[in-house]
Amino acid sequence: MTVGSFVLGLISYKQFWRPQRVLDKVWTIVAEVVSPTILRLEASPVRNKTALQVYQPDAMQPGLLLLMMDLGDRENAVRVMDRSGRVIHEWKPLWLDLWPKGEGNFTDDERPIKGTLLHGLEILPDASIVSNFEYLSTFSLDVCGAVKWKHDNHGHHSVHRNDDGSFWVPAVNVIRKNPVGYPLHVAPFDSYLIQKIGADGRMLQSKPLTDILQENGLDGLMYLSAKDNYRPTVATDTMHLNDIEAFPSTMTSDVFSPGDLLLSIRNINTVMVVDPKTWKVKWKSTGHVLRQHDADFLPGDRISVFDNRNFDSAPEAGPAASRIVEFDVRSGAVKTILSGNGPVPFFTSTRGVHQRLANGNILVTSTGEGMVVEFTPDGQPVWRFEHRVEPNKNRIIYHARVLPPEMDEAFFRERAKTCRTARAA
Repeated sequence: MTVGSFVLGLISYKQFWRPQRVLDKVWTIVAEVVSPTILRLEASPVRNKTALQVYQPDAMQPGLLLLMMDLGDRENAVRVMDRSGRVIHEWKPLWLDLWPKGEGNFTDDERPIKGTLLHGLEILPDASIVSNFEYLSTFSLDVCGAVKWKHDNHGHHSVHRNDDGSFWVPAVNVIRKNPVGYPLHVAPFDSYLIQKIGADGRMLQSKPLTDILQENGLDGLMYLSAKDNYRPTVATDTMHLNDIEAFPSTMTSDVFSPGDLLLSIRNINTVMVVDPKTWKVKWKSTGHVLRQHDADFLPGDRISVFDNRNFDSAPEAGPAASRIVEFDVRSGAVKTILSGNGPVPFFTSTRGVHQRLANGNILVTSTGEGMVVEFTPDGQPVWRFEHRVEPNKNRIIYHARVLPPEMDEAFFRERAKTCRTARAA
C-alpha cells in the first residue's frame, strides 16, 4: 500500500498532477453522474408568491419580449410573448433535429442522449434566430424552426450580431493530450476561441484567447488558478470566456472604434476590449467584478456588466446578490447602477444577462432564479415575470430582451404565414 502510494505520487509529480486537482476531477465526474450539470435546471429559491406582477405599467418599455427558457425533460423554447405572458411565437430547438446520432465532430461523452441547454441568442430582421447548444454547436433556425446552418464548433454562452450581419461567438477547443502548446499548461485544457461566423453561416475567423493574452504581455492572467509557487501549472477551465460584443458603428467614442470587441473572461474576473484587426488590448479591468457575465458597450465610453458576485456559499458576506456595474472608461470610475439587494432582490451564481432599454430602464434576467425583472433607473421594479412550473418551483430562463417596436405581433403573424404555406406544400 505504501509502495503504491509512493509510485502514484511519483507519477503524479512527473505528469504535473496535483492531488487536490485529481480529487477535484474525481468529484466532478461523480457529481456529473449523480446529478449532471446539464440537468440542474430547476431555479431556486422561489422568492415571490406570484409568477407575474406589474408594479408600474406606465413605466414599462414598450415592446414584446424574446425569452429563451427550459421546458424540462431536456427541451427548450425560444418564445416571443407580451407582458401578460401570452405567447405570440415560439421555436423549440431540439438537439436531435440538428445533430442525429453520429453526426458532427463530437466525442461520445459530449454528445447528449436527448437534448441539452441553450445559451446565447440573437434574432434577425427576418425573424430567424441564432443560438448555441452550450459548448457544442452554434446554429441558426428560420422563423418556422427549420435549420439554416449549423457548426460543430463547440460554441457557447453568447451570440452577438454585427452591423454587417455576421456574428461573434465564443467557442472552446478542449485539448485532451499533452503537449498543450502553452508553458505550464497541461491537458485537459480548455482553449477558448473568439469566432466570427458570416451571415450565411460560413466560419470566417477563429482566434485563441490565450494567444491574445500572450501577444499583449498579459501572460500573468493565464496562471491565476495555479497554487504551486514553484511550478504554477494550470489545466482545464482557466479562462471561461463567456461574452463577446462588437462596438457598433452607430456609437461614437474617444477610445474605441467600430468593430472593437468587448470580452468577458469570467474565471479571471476580467473585462477587456481588443481590436480584432491587430488583437491589441485597448482597455482592461481586472478584479472590479466577480465571476461576471454579459458585458455591453454604452454611449459615452461606458461599459455595463452583469456582475454575478456569487457569495451564496459565504453567509459572512451578507445576503447573496448580483448587481449591474458600470465602468467609465475615460475616468476609470466603477459604480453600482443596480443592486440585487433592492425591492425585488435578484441573484444568480452563474449566467445572467441584462439589457439597458431606450427609456433608461434595465431589464435583468436572473437565470438561476428563472426570473426577469424590469427596473427603473433608480432601481424600482416595473414588471416581473417568473417561469413558474409548480407553486414553489421555477425553471431556468436563459435569456430575455425587449424587442424593437417594428417586431410587433403583426410582424410575427405575417412571417408565420410562410410556415403554413410550406407545410401545405
